[in-house]
Amino acid sequence: MKLNKMTLAGALISALVLGPFSAPVSAATVKPGASCTKIGLTKTLKGKTYKCIKSGQKKVWDKGRAIAATQPLTFDNLDTSRVRKAAYAEIAAGVRSSTTFVPNITFVLGPSLAQSRVEQEMTGLNRASSFWSDLYKPQQVFVSYFTEADVDWVDNAVCTQAGYCPTGMNPVISNVIKQDLPNCNSAMATRNKDGVPFFDQCLGTNSNNAKNLQTGPHEYTHWVQQAYADWGSTPNWWTEGSADYFGNTLGAYNGSTVPSQLDEMSYGSSYGWIRQELCPLSNPTIEAITNCFMYTYGGRGVAPGQGQRWTLAHVSYYMGSLATEAMIAVKGLGTFKNLIKDLKTSRFDEAFEKNYGISTQDFYPKVSKYVLAMYNQSR
Repeated sequence: MKLNKMTLAGALISALVLGPFSAPVSAATVKPGASCTKIGLTKTLKGKTYKCIKSGQKKVWDKGRAIAATQPLTFDNLDTSRVRKAAYAEIAAGVRSSTTFVPNITFVLGPSLAQSRVEQEMTGLNRASSFWSDLYKPQQVFVSYFTEADVDWVDNAVCTQAGYCPTGMNPVISNVIKQDLPNCNSAMATRNKDGVPFFDQCLGTNSNNAKNLQTGPHEYTHWVQQAYADWGSTPNWWTEGSADYFGNTLGAYNGSTVPSQLDEMSYGSSYGWIRQELCPLSNPTIEAITNCFMYTYGGRGVAPGQGQRWTLAHVSYYMGSLATEAMIAVKGLGTFKNLIKDLKTSRFDEAFEKNYGISTQDFYPKVSKYVLAMYNQSR
């Protein structure tokens, strides 16, 4: 039969349309017992993965294995291989979507301090101020950086230049420096005598290691907490633990990929956790960790004897940081920020149950299982 031009064009179009759909005939043969071409080859079809195996002298597809659907993270399935990634993805998204904000900072700088060291610290502090700017935009703050060489200078300087003149339970900075020697890497966030946010940090010996990337963002997070919550009614695991978590993640932030040093930074907080004497955890169990979550309420936990330097924060840092991580992995950063806002008018346990749909009494045993698993993995 002779084809005219229109018929030939139609035939070519039909060939082009039909061609791609005629090739995957082999897909229909991917079923148990059907022949295959190469040992070890895998194919996925209708929710199963099939593998080419040798059966006698033949190469055939095996029975196939169902592909397990990824279950949403809940407080009942805090998978250690998934929680850290899921929570950090929330933090990274929060950093990317944040609006740049830098408060008006009055610096009080020790005479021994190099400007380059100050600039190094400001990277994390600026990231934290932008990250939290949807909740907190202080108009003025005071920041003091110094080293142990400034011990005789610091108290008068922060009082006259930043309005931090400690009385009562407020720590005298020079005493803290002396207690921490030979290291000098402590920090504190509070308010000065006029109620203006004040933050000090020693940038001396051992202040430049991986863990101390978290210090500036950690203390800035305390300012955010203070703007909404009465610390007398919030459990210390949340106060110190969430500051530790945001300090770690914002301090080590490097984009969308979980920072390589995050495991080290997180696990570093367990050093004091298992050595403190206020709530014994030298051999941690789920029951012991649960009890210690409860112990952190109400400002209890006075060091047991003269010369003991352990504080309630040492109970709280590690397990509170991991609890915060679990909360963000399960319910997202937005829910965590809503919890903070609700603390303006609600007590902690009430606000927690409102936002997470579970009481703290039920939450603690569940998250304690995750804390213990991460501790056993040195993470």
